This record gives sequence, structure tokens and C-alpha cells, in this order.
Amino acid sequence: MLVRNCWYVAAWDYEIPRAGIFSRTIANEPLVFYRKTDGQVVVLEDRCCHRHAPLSQGQHIGDDLRCMYHGLRFGPDGRCVEIPGQAAIPERARVRNFPVREQQNWIWVWMGDPAAADATLIPKGIIALQDPGWTLKSGYLTFNADYMLIVDNLLDFSHITYVHEQTFGGTDVWATQRPKIERIDRGIRVSRWLMDGAPPRYLPKFKNHNGNIDRWSTYDFLVPGILLLHSDMYPAGSNVNDKSNLIFTYTSSSVVTPETSETSHYFFRWGPQSHENPAIADILLQAADAGFAEDRKIIEAQQRVINRGPGPKMVSIAADAGLIQMRRVFDELSRAETVAHAAE
Repeated sequence: MLVRNCWYVAAWDYEIPRAGIFSRTIANEPLVFYRKTDGQVVVLEDRCCHRHAPLSQGQHIGDDLRCMYHGLRFGPDGRCVEIPGQAAIPERARVRNFPVREQQNWIWVWMGDPAAADATLIPKGIIALQDPGWTLKSGYLTFNADYMLIVDNLLDFSHITYVHEQTFGGTDVWATQRPKIERIDRGIRVSRWLMDGAPPRYLPKFKNHNGNIDRWSTYDFLVPGILLLHSDMYPAGSNVNDKSNLIFTYTSSSVVTPETSETSHYFFRWGPQSHENPAIADILLQAADAGFAEDRKIIEAQQRVINRGPGPKMVSIAADAGLIQMRRVFDELSRAETVAHAAE
């Protein structure tokens, strides 16, 4: 289920070199990335219009790319500007150029109708890696699974009780205490108080707290696969309106992006407030690496089962409430695209 008219995170800003070429497949489209001399990122179809050689094996020359099969040179708008040995350049000698934005340390690519590209649809709540109020670490993973399976995973945190028993804290409150789910523009908001549960296993590594905790957890999940999370932890039984009892708080932004129908990209940043010991950010990154590896293990196993062939329809349970609401968001946007395309 792909919505085309939206911004997909394609890379971290530090992955695109100042001089050189970077390639990555997004939503079944092989793309090539490079920076112009002014530093702006260009994204083109990774396929020369002449004999379909990959431009990612080409040469970066100033603001242009040269295909190193027969030497055609393309400008940042995708138009061919030079054909060796030929003065006249056919109008059709071009490759697709994709709208791109570099914001909050991510490279965002618009995969749909270029005329519909709207920069205001990039979420504003993402905290930059260099934000002085936080100490954030970043990471990237690949999954051998349909990206919607990862979307489903992020929309139902009840799996934390079982999948992440050894990392994020497998307390049963994640599975037994239901969240509040609200519809927001292009997504949903999921929030819950988790009362009197065991702390995550990483917390005792940097906080002197014994006993259970009350945890406030809230996140927005937005099309096409953006999760913006905030979490506070308090001693169990605290007055939840009294911030003086706060033990620890952190923020996290994660994005899942489809690569192909059965492979996906996963980008994440996570960390504590900057007044904390900077070493805490490394502890959280280690926990994230371990936790996301647990997710990958179960989701890739799920994909292998699905690949065996058609089986019975999946059965929905109460924990799927967020998942079901978010699928409606995808359906509505997908239908709107279909109607708009039919009207052209």
C-alpha cells in the first residue's frame, strides 16, 4: 500500500557526499543522489535514457552527472546537456528528476506527481541531531520485509511486552493497558500512561532508581511511515502532574521507507535531554540497536511465512486499533490519488 504523493526519507544528510555519487532504491524506484557545487542535493532516476546504464556508476562533474557508458551528460533537472559527437540533443533525452528537500538531517524525496510536491507536508516536530536541548544519536537498518509490516509493528506497542522483554522492558503493562488513539492530519496520535510497570532494562545503567515506574508515552504516526515519540518516566505512584518527580525523559524519531515490495529502510534517532550525561545517549543507542534487531527478527520471520503463499485472513484484536485507523488514512490518501489521476 504505497501513497505516492508524499515525502519519503531516502537518506541521512551525511550519507550524501559533497563530491561523489550515492544510490538507493525508494518505493521500487532506483535513485541516484549527488550534491551541486552549492551543496544542494539532486535526485535523478538511476537509469540513463540512452541504454539504461545506471547513472550511479557515472561521474559527478560540477552540477551534472555523466553516464560512463556512452558519455551522455545530464543537468540537475534531468535534461541531457551533452552527447559526445552529436550537436543536436533530442527533447526526449532526459531522465526523471525528483523533488527533494534536506530538512532535520534527512533527505526527503517526493515520489509522486512533482506538481503536487508540498514542502509543508514534511513534519515540523522532528528534533535535529544538533539541537542544543538534546543529545541524539542516529542509526540506519534494512529489513527483508514489506514496509507495511514494519508500519504495523510501530502502530502497536503491545508487542514490547514480548518481543522486547530483554531490552525496552517486557513489562506486561504494554499489552494490558490500552492507549488513547486520536486522528490527526495525515496520521494518528497514540498516547498512554503505563502505571506501575517494570522499568526498561537500560534505565538502571544510568539512574539510581529501584522499583517500578509510571511512564507517559506518546507518539504521532504520520504517512508514509514517520513516528515522533516522547516518553517520561516517574516513580510508581507519583502525582503524574508533578514534574519534580521526573526520573528520565527521552525523544525518538523513526522512519520506515519502502525499498521494494519485500525490503525496507529504517532510519532512527534517539536520545536524552542535553543536561544528562552524554554517555546516556550511547547507552540508549545500544538499546535501540538491540531492540530493533529483535523487531527485525520477528518481522522478517513474519514475511517468510507470508511468502509461503495465501493463508487465512489475519484476525484483528483490540490491540490493532491504531493499526486499523492508520490503514484508513492510507486508504483515503490512496483513493484521492486515484481520483486525481483519473481526472487528468
